[in-house]
Amino acid sequence: LATSGTDGLIKFWDLRSAKQPTLVCRGGHSHWASNVQYNPFHDQLVLSTGTDTLANLWRISSISSAPLLDSDPTANADKRVKTFEHSDACYTSAWGAADAWIYLTVGYEGKVVLHHVPSKEKYKILL
Repeated sequence: LATSGTDGLIKFWDLRSAKQPTLVCRGGHSHWASNVQYNPFHDQLVLSTGTDTLANLWRISSISSAPLLDSDPTANADKRVKTFEHSDACYTSAWGAADAWIYLTVGYEGKVVLHHVPSKEKYKILL
């Protein structure tokens, strides 16, 4: 389970022991984090949006169903991959239903933006 809140943090929970979050992503939002979405095909990819105008794409591999098998032990399994800044608050996002590598973000100003997962991240997940 992933949650977002007024503290700007993205928290991931294991409902079997929900006293503390399993993982907390800091630094993604400076104001309210209004929405968080798992990729329905690859649960390593997570979107977060906030009232600070930002839409963030995260790779959260350490707690995913298919962790990355990286040969570099110093590589960070959990990181913010991409950020997009709307001109006003970014309230929601959605993953593509037919394509695992595209997503939309919607800003308060009415702008809908189509994004692609960077190829580098895509191949880390697939290979």
